[in-house]
Amino acid sequence: MAAIKLALCITELDAGGAERCLTELAVRADRSRFAPTVYALSPRPPREEESFFPRLRAAGVEVHFLGGGSIWQFPKVVGRLTRLWRKHQPRVVQTFLFHANIVGRIAAKRAGVGPVLAGVRVAERGSRWHLRLDRATQNAVARYVCVSRSVADFTA
Repeated sequence: MAAIKLALCITELDAGGAERCLTELAVRADRSRFAPTVYALSPRPPREEESFFPRLRAAGVEVHFLGGGSIWQFPKVVGRLTRLWRKHQPRVVQTFLFHANIVGRIAAKRAGVGPVLAGVRVAERGSRWHLRLDRATQNAVARYVCVSRSVADFTA
């Protein structure tokens, strides 16, 4: 049986908790069962040694940087990710952090891949814009992966 293609999508690979979680998941995945590939919305880190990119590369995890650095590049990043996912055909998509959650949902739907597991780390109560985007794209989510009960209650 072929390994399940797992797409892990995140905003960037700089040092942080979500980035560490994604890295651990990609590096420790049983390669006989899963074939992880990482998709970062950002450009390649200018200081690679301060990011998780070297660890992923050393573990043989394929990493794609989509070059997004501002909101104005949103359509370009969605298009790039959609094309990559149409080509790679991941069986499971897991997204981490707000921007990657939104871009990943749209790209997965356009590429016809999934299911999408959305990683939610913060209850975005203070941002109406974030809340609207989240609600508008939630139909693309099969399951939420939340860091706490309060975040899980917020996403319900």
